[in-house]
Amino acid sequence: MQHGSLKIRTFVGGFVNERDKAELELSDVLDIKASIVLVIITFLGTLVERLNLSGAATVFGVITVLSLAGSCALVVLALWPREYQFESTPSDIRSSVEKICKSFIDHPEDGKTPEESALEYASEKHLAATEMRLGSNYALNRMKAKRTCWSFYALLPAIIIEMSVLLVRASNTALAIKIPF
Repeated sequence: MQHGSLKIRTFVGGFVNERDKAELELSDVLDIKASIVLVIITFLGTLVERLNLSGAATVFGVITVLSLAGSCALVVLALWPREYQFESTPSDIRSSVEKICKSFIDHPEDGKTPEESALEYASEKHLAATEMRLGSNYALNRMKAKRTCWSFYALLPAIIIEMSVLLVRASNTALAIKIPF
């Protein structure tokens, strides 16, 4: 029965370790996406300054500024440094396994060498620690992804308004140009 449990632990451990690496890589991808949103906010912010909206169009300017401010706040929260959990260093792992080995030499299990018992125990502890780390990093990435997504949604009104104003101005400019025949 124990042998089967070791096989299951090894099988599950492979998936957990891969998922752990994927969560750390996802963090980098989410940072890049949030940074792109921040660049768009900066670009649109410079356009708002140049639009010189007056009269009733001022309402659109206010909506645009509020949209940019909300989006900026969300993207900054998404990019705010978080403390991700990482795998222990190899020397820490080796030291931990050696301590466990010493305790099993003093208290051997029936039918197993102290080294077998220690490695099995260390494997269980490592898998449990990786699962906890994975859960923590997953929660951080989930929050980062939500904030990045909502920062884009908050940015949409600004994009729509600014592109509409630019299109109206471009069409007015095109209509004002007289082409001689």
